[in-house]
Amino acid sequence: MSFLIVLALVLLAVALVGQYRMQKQLDRMEAQLIFNRQQDNREAEAILENVVDSRVRVLDRLTETA
Repeated sequence: MSFLIVLALVLLAVALVGQYRMQKQLDRMEAQLIFNRQQDNREAEAILENVVDSRVRVLDRLTETA
């Protein structure tokens, strides 16, 4: 009977360690996803700034020639 209790405790410990590792991996994946989103936002912002700058330059040229 005590063998079954020890076996159950070992299995529970293995399951808890597995759950801990999985949670740790999920946390790392979430952090990477957040980092990637922030990087994408910075890249999109830089592209948008370039587009706005280009349009401003075009408008400046148009007003100079007008």
